Formats: sequence, structure tokens, C-alpha cells
Amino acid sequence: MIVMEWGEFQNHKAMLTEEIVARTIHEDYGLPGEIRNIVDLYSGQVFLVEMWRKDGDSIDGGVMKCERYLLKVLSRTFTKYSEEVRATTELTTRLHGMGLNGQLPIPNKRGDTLQLLEFPMTETDDTTKQCKAHFLVRLFSFVDGRVVNSLNELPDEIITQLGAKTAKMHLALMNIEEYRRVLEDWGISNVWCPVRTHKLRDILHVIDVQERRELVEEVIQAFQENVAEISDQLPKGYIHGDIRARNIVLRPDQGENETSKVFIDFDEAAYTCLVHDVATAIVSILIDGKSLESRKAAIFLKGYEQHRQLTQKETSALLYCVAARLAMLLVADALMASLRRDHEAFLDQTSGWELLGDLWRLDEIPHVSHRLPVSR
Repeated sequence: MIVMEWGEFQNHKAMLTEEIVARTIHEDYGLPGEIRNIVDLYSGQVFLVEMWRKDGDSIDGGVMKCERYLLKVLSRTFTKYSEEVRATTELTTRLHGMGLNGQLPIPNKRGDTLQLLEFPMTETDDTTKQCKAHFLVRLFSFVDGRVVNSLNELPDEIITQLGAKTAKMHLALMNIEEYRRVLEDWGISNVWCPVRTHKLRDILHVIDVQERRELVEEVIQAFQENVAEISDQLPKGYIHGDIRARNIVLRPDQGENETSKVFIDFDEAAYTCLVHDVATAIVSILIDGKSLESRKAAIFLKGYEQHRQLTQKETSALLYCVAARLAMLLVADALMASLRRDHEAFLDQTSGWELLGDLWRLDEIPHVSHRLPVSR
């Protein structure tokens, strides 16, 4: 098992032009049609590709149909984790068949949904100094709908439904065994996974405010004592690993005036403690509101517990899991910003640190079923 370290995150990314993206779609995936639009959706790593092709045969040559795809190119950090990325990609296919994931991986001309391709890359922020490197590449179907982070505010109804959807996903994957070994290892080795919270100490130097460093140290210590040491007593299963507003799409149900909620981007999926997914979702909800709106966290938990009740040990661990996730986002965000000028921030640092401070003054996440006292 290869263990990822924060020091690997030089954030080396491929330098992709529209010409390179179009060539990849045509030559490697063999998709027919005319590419009329390519949009960089996320930091040079996710591209929306719009293709037009004739649909059917007719006297007038057929009707032109638009198909949209997402081309995803992981940063070079992940190249040596191809087995883990392949497992998350195959899990994505399984989830699509269950209606829980909106993205379907598209195979290349060889029938493989994951491939290693060589692209130009810059070693530093100096874009004039280029070299070539290999990157893991995947193509996905595009999910029509509205990404949740485009909403001005998350309505209570949607938060409840997201809680329910998360629980349904956890339950639906309970009996799947084929990816468990790889993704259980990934849940230990991936530096983004909660069990690696203590590794934040390796990069705390990027935080220049002593009080903030001390706060993170408190969170790490409490997480180790109250979560890591009892992890074998917490229910485990497959988790999304990155439930946040930009990874949830609201799409219209055919023939109905309602919307369905689907998750996208399972790159951080792992087999580990289910409570970590609950904590990640709560952090996203709190960040979206930019303040400690414990009521919204309670609404999410209400939806979740309609389908799966948290155990008493999960309840007592939840506050520490939420704090650890938020601390990880804040410190990692500062690290990435120090490495790349074009880094897109995970969250606003000022409001994020205020949120962590407010959260740390709580004794528990409010309104959880069967509350237990929490000591610190």
C-alpha cells in the first residue's frame, strides 16, 4: 500500500489547450461528431466538451444532436494511485446503475474507462518552462441539471433530501465486496481521508497565525482520542468522501415537476467509517452559510436518520469529525495557495477560521438523535 503525503502536492497539472482536449476526445475515445465548444470548468482539470453529430438517417441528412461530456485529468500526484482511481471509477459505474450517481464513465477505444496519457506540464508557476508527464484521464457523461453550489441559499427541503440521499447511498453499497480491499486501503493511505488528520501537523507551517495553529493542534488531538482510537467500533462502508455543494446536481425528473438529487465526482470514495461522510456533508452546509447554522446541520441529520440511525458512538464522534474536516480544508487550502497562484480556494479563509472557532466552542452537534454528552 502506497501512503500519500502532503509533500506530494506540488499540484502539478497538465497544460491542456482546446486542441489537445479535442484530439483526446477524437483519437483516444473515438467519439464521432463535431466539437463546437470546450469549457474549462475547474482549474484546468475538468473540461466540458460539447459535440454535435447527426442523429438518424433521413433525406435531409438527419437531425443534429448535441452530446456533452466531462473530460477529467487528475493532477500528477495521483498518477501512481491508478489502482485506487480505477476502483473509484468502477464504483462510479455501479452507482450510476443504482441511480445514485449522475456520471457514467465512458470507455476509450480499447474499452478502458481509465487511461494514462502524456501531456505538457509546467514544473512551477512559470508557464514558459514546460516538460511532459503522464496523467490519469477519464471521460464521463455530463449530468444535465443545476449544481447545488449555484443556488443562492440551500432550502431546508433540499438539505433534508440530501441527508436522505446520503443514507440511501450508504445502505445501497453495504453488500458490495469487489472494491472493498482497494478502497479500504485508500481510506487509510489517501491524505484527504479523515484518518490522516494527524498528518496536518506536517504542513501547519503554512498557517502564519499562532492561535490558528494551536486550534488545529487541539482538533487533531481530540480527533485522535475520540475518533481514531475507537474507529474499529464505528460502522464502516463505502463513502463518497467529498459531499459538497459542487458535487450534487439537481436534475428534473422526466414527466414530473420535481427534481432528483444525484452525486457526482466520487474521486475521494473510500471504504471507511460512515460518520466521516456525514461530517463532510455537514461541513459543506456550514461553509455554504458562512456561519455556524447548527439548525441546517440538524435538518441534514434528520433526513439522514429517516433511513439510517447514527449509533451512539457515531453521535459522540460527530463533532470531532466535523471539526477535523473543516481544519483539513483550511490548512490544505493554505498549502495549495502557497504552491500555485491559480489555485481555486476551497473556502473563504477568514469566515472558515471563524466557523472553526465557533464550532470548537460547542459541546455537540445539536439536535442529533440520542444525544450523548461530549467531553473535551
